[in-house]
Amino acid sequence: MIEISTAWLAFTSLMIIILMTLLFTCVRLLLGAQYQRQSAEAQIHHQQELAEVTLDSIGEAVITTDTEHNITYMNPVACQLTGWTTDEALQLPLEQVVIIVSEADHAEVDSTIFECLNQKRLIEYSEPMLLIGAQGQKYSIETSASPLKDSNGNIIGAVLVFINTSHIRNLSREMEFQASHDSMTSLLNRREFERQLAQAIRSANDDNSKHALCYLDLDQFKIVNDTCGHMAGDQLLRELSRLMPHSIRTTDCLARLGGDEFGVIIFNCSIEDAITIADSLRTAIKNFTFTWNKKIFDIGVSIGVVAITKDSGTLQDILRRADASCYIAKDLGRNRIHIYAEDDVEIEKRHGEIQWLTHIQDALKEDRLRLATQKITAIKTNFTPHYEVLLRMLGKEGEIINPLAFLPAAERYEMMPVIDRWIISTSFKNIQCESTDERKIYNINLSGQTLCDNSIVKFIRDQLNHFKISPDIICFEITETVVISNLGVAIELVNKIKAMGCMFALDDFGCGLSSFSYLKSLPVDYIKIDGEFIQNMVTDSTDRAIVVAINDIGLEMGLRTVAEYVESKAIFDLLGEINVDYAQGYFIERPKLWCPDNEQNIKSIN
Repeated sequence: MIEISTAWLAFTSLMIIILMTLLFTCVRLLLGAQYQRQSAEAQIHHQQELAEVTLDSIGEAVITTDTEHNITYMNPVACQLTGWTTDEALQLPLEQVVIIVSEADHAEVDSTIFECLNQKRLIEYSEPMLLIGAQGQKYSIETSASPLKDSNGNIIGAVLVFINTSHIRNLSREMEFQASHDSMTSLLNRREFERQLAQAIRSANDDNSKHALCYLDLDQFKIVNDTCGHMAGDQLLRELSRLMPHSIRTTDCLARLGGDEFGVIIFNCSIEDAITIADSLRTAIKNFTFTWNKKIFDIGVSIGVVAITKDSGTLQDILRRADASCYIAKDLGRNRIHIYAEDDVEIEKRHGEIQWLTHIQDALKEDRLRLATQKITAIKTNFTPHYEVLLRMLGKEGEIINPLAFLPAAERYEMMPVIDRWIISTSFKNIQCESTDERKIYNINLSGQTLCDNSIVKFIRDQLNHFKISPDIICFEITETVVISNLGVAIELVNKIKAMGCMFALDDFGCGLSSFSYLKSLPVDYIKIDGEFIQNMVTDSTDRAIVVAINDIGLEMGLRTVAEYVESKAIFDLLGEINVDYAQGYFIERPKLWCPDNEQNIKSIN
């Protein structure tokens, strides 16, 4: 019995030990599992917090939804753009919070989340779209959506991401605007104008459509610039750019082409309707008054109108015709409209002048301009003889071209200041090279454009000094018509140049017979009687009386008189009888090319 009890006790003790060991192991496993679960939960919570912090800090808007499109999360950027807080938006349908429209037509479009959940894949939109905020704000966005899946791969919702591209889109739109618009007036620029003109030409060719082009050039813009400066001119252009759109249709194209020139493309209209619109523009600008620093200016505009049809030719053809028509409107008196026609004589004349402009530019580059002189002789006394300096051009074949052929083009395109400077400089150079000791006075013509050149006085002074020319042998000539239109400028210029020691002659005097009133204030030394009165004075008593009157007034004022177009001995003798001082014309001498370095090669020319 004792042995059995001892064995049983040992067995019982062993079983207790085993049970205790098992119990301890279970407790330890349970505690370990709980610790692992808590650690895993802490790690998941940490990862969740990290994800939320990450989503809260990124620059893109992020919204998550369940499979029913109800919002489950919004990061701060999404809240800011939509205008909804997270608490307000949670569990609301996505379409109630996120309103997206097309940027092109503002038509409402579905969010990418709908297509994403339907197709169970990533969806991206590349079209420009706008997000409309709760307060009506508009943001340019790019958007994409991806499915959200659980650990088993089942879709439990979707995440919507959209990027605010407003700043980039605004910059892009600004760059596009600047590329197609004039920076000063905000009107379309020449590049965009020509693009739309090309479209009009294509539609005329393809669909037989009819359009029109108006080319506008302001009439008094230079006066504003010269009187008040470029700031005033710029302000004038800005004010007119706000005025002109009211005179055209919203479908028409108005552009600033450069300087004070504008263009209007009138789409889908007859030439008669185009003229009506052009006249509306002309009237509006004519009735506009510009004020700057208490100075008031009335502005006019000259307009050339050209029809655009399938037979109009190229873009360059149409622009050239419109430009020519505009300048004809200026020539005919300004503040008017000229409509292009195929048989327009004035247009052909202008085309010829454009060709002469090219010839003049080539002649300057290739040194094909030449000087000639024509003697002006004293009739009775021993006055110093004068020689008028005349301009000629050599053609490509060496032929001599009369200035009447090319000077009108030079005047129209304002090349006379360049030509006059060439004449002055070359004349002084020739005078310096003269081999004769005979005293001569050289008459050099100044154009009206040079008369208004503020730098011409300094140029003349510099040339006199450079070539060491005595100023008392130089006599500049200006015409009566130039003086009448620029009297104040003429008086100032004459006084400045005479202060150097040079003399002045008033050319073509008497052509208007309004000269006597201002002659007292113009400090000239000579008056050249208009040759129209000289030519017929032997047979026409009226012309003779006019010549006598002009000569008497000149002598009374202490001026010397010169008769032009003296072509016969009878005229020369009659001039002597009425005491005219000088004579110039073919009877005295025909013009000769001026070649002072080779006197033997001087030859007579017409």
